[in-house]
Amino acid sequence: MDTPDKVDLKDLTREALQRLLTSSGKAKYRAEQVFRWIHQRDAADFDAMTNLAKVTREELKRTATITRFAPVHEDRADDGTTKYLFEMHDGSKIEAVWIPGVDESEDPPLTLSERESKGGADENGSKRKAADETHYRVTLCISTQAGCAMGCTFCHTGTMKLVRNLRTAEIVEQVLAVQRLHPERKITNLVLMGMGEPLHNYDNVVAALHILLDDLGMNFSHKRVTVSTVGLIPEMERLSKELPVNLAVSLHAPTNAVRDEIVPLNRKYPVEDLIAAVRRYPMPRKKVVMFEYVVLGGVNDRPEDVTALAKLLDGLPCKINLIPFNEWPGAPYKRPTPERLEAFRDALVKKGFFTFVRATRGRKILAACGQLATESRRTPRSLPTIPG
Repeated sequence: MDTPDKVDLKDLTREALQRLLTSSGKAKYRAEQVFRWIHQRDAADFDAMTNLAKVTREELKRTATITRFAPVHEDRADDGTTKYLFEMHDGSKIEAVWIPGVDESEDPPLTLSERESKGGADENGSKRKAADETHYRVTLCISTQAGCAMGCTFCHTGTMKLVRNLRTAEIVEQVLAVQRLHPERKITNLVLMGMGEPLHNYDNVVAALHILLDDLGMNFSHKRVTVSTVGLIPEMERLSKELPVNLAVSLHAPTNAVRDEIVPLNRKYPVEDLIAAVRRYPMPRKKVVMFEYVVLGGVNDRPEDVTALAKLLDGLPCKINLIPFNEWPGAPYKRPTPERLEAFRDALVKKGFFTFVRATRGRKILAACGQLATESRRTPRSLPTIPG
């Protein structure tokens, strides 16, 4: 329920909560207690906060609220990948995807044929099995906007246009809501790669990240949190000064000629400017920039694209994550053939780049990369101007 007369405590970082409570005469440590109750104990109401004085709990009931929601629908794929649909108080709909499995970006590169034979009883299979156990992850992909204003032509979310930014509480609650459904398996990794461009909702996303990383909050390691961007350069530079999170850049093409067509933001921030900004980005220790590259059959997987990509990224510590295009109803592109995809990957490996093909998860339930979309079609609210 929308309660505009009350402050939503899940919108507040620990510091903001401290300011709120100390301004009404509460001790600073009370804010830390409330913060823990909300984010570590997943408290749904103030009566559960038993280490607070009754008078404090009653005051919070009158003046504050705590966002809490649950999925209205879910789709589960055979591999365990599960897509959750959430409906916000105003009817806006968003999706999050729970992905159990191996983080293949940390394994040595495999060919597609090796990937298909992975897990056998031979020596290589045993090594791969051991690596799987070491690298086992539960990744949650969360949304930061309902819809998206970037208009990337291969992305299903882009067909929704932008409905609105998500509040900080709505970003954080996706994590709590999904973890609530899987108490037996802790979420280890977070990727802000769901619906929306995270850096277009900058203030709310950064506040959410502070909560997610806070050791009194969700206590995620900054090494396990990744923010994806299609290339909002000013916001990238701001983020680099505020939070030490992993950066994933949605590149998708090595030349302006191709990228202008599939990533409209490139017309404002050309690819050479984007890569220059990436080179300036301070990464966490032992981490490198991840480039996401949706492979569109016959569009950006040609030999000349390999040459251009190698030149563009020369000398830049990075990983290239090849994502075979996940088709959706009415999509204007085709998925590359396995042979063409493997040839493209192998050519990049020969150029010296750590390149891997993302295993498609949840494709049949439209939960894979680029497939998220809902039927929300509300009039967009006033938002920061999109360059273009």
